[in-house]
Amino acid sequence: MWRAGTFKISGQWSGVSKDQWSVVSGQQRSVVSGQWSGVSGQLTGHRSPTTDHWQLGFTLIELLVVLSILSITLSFVIPRIIGREEAELKSAARKLLYTVRRLSDEAVFKKERQALNLDMDNNEYSKGDDGKRTKLPPGISLDHLQIGKEEIKKGTTSITIFPSGFRDEAMIHLTGKEKGKGYTIVIPALGERFEIRED
Repeated sequence: MWRAGTFKISGQWSGVSKDQWSVVSGQQRSVVSGQWSGVSGQLTGHRSPTTDHWQLGFTLIELLVVLSILSITLSFVIPRIIGREEAELKSAARKLLYTVRRLSDEAVFKKERQALNLDMDNNEYSKGDDGKRTKLPPGISLDHLQIGKEEIKKGTTSITIFPSGFRDEAMIHLTGKEKGKGYTIVIPALGERFEIRED
């Protein structure tokens, strides 16, 4: 079994015998590493009790420092990523609600019927048939639409807004990447009580 030993540069050995310390033995070579003592000029080396090779690695303190730095970094990064996704979802809900409000105003002032078309499969919506199609941001989807008592999850449908101010009473459900997180846009049949509810 190997034990800790010291030796001087001149080759005089102390603490262990010369045959226990083999710097070059046949084709096997062992690298001696250690630290200098400023007073005696001796080189100190330590062997592992279970192996012929010198043990090089990290100390427990070094590992704890690295782990603490990683945990602090992740505590700042992860909330920002989650917060950004939630902000994008809420922003998409507000833009869609703004589109519904604008169409309601146009229907009353222009005395023309307006429609909001919703493509559930491609996560897109547009004003009428000729309007520019707006695609929801990546990761945000039209989960389902409820018009009256009818629930729609697939295909293309529309919410009609009449010149009299009446419109299809509807609820549009948007979901994001985070499971169970979403917003519901509430469209009343009459009046301005539009709202966004957090699911």
